[in-house]
Amino acid sequence: MRDVPQLNGFWIDGEHRLADAIHVGFAIAMKGGGLLAPAIHDVDRRSCDELMADLRDLIPRARAGRLRSSEFTDGTITVTSLGDGGVESVLGVIYPPQVAIVGFGSIADQPWPSMGWWGCGR
Repeated sequence: MRDVPQLNGFWIDGEHRLADAIHVGFAIAMKGGGLLAPAIHDVDRRSCDELMADLRDLIPRARAGRLRSSEFTDGTITVTSLGDGGVESVLGVIYPPQVAIVGFGSIADQPWPSMGWWGCGR
């Protein structure tokens, strides 16, 4: 989000506003159906180990209905996992007033154009 700050912000009163902090909402499927996207604050200041510990805490609390109100309202962008079952795209719903959602899925081999020997004028 530091590299692309336009994705980390809000659409308020017809205007795009950049967020000062990076509070990532994580889409969590509820066991009885439905979806929540509570946020972990200041993710850019946390190590991967800290983020994983935060997620291990956040997910069961979300499913048990024990979240703090700030975890619902402070997200600046949401991420969702497409799982590891081969899903390659998502049509995500952006949580207003956020301006973006990012989906992560499984790694897929795909052709990628490259300028090989044939691209050198031979």
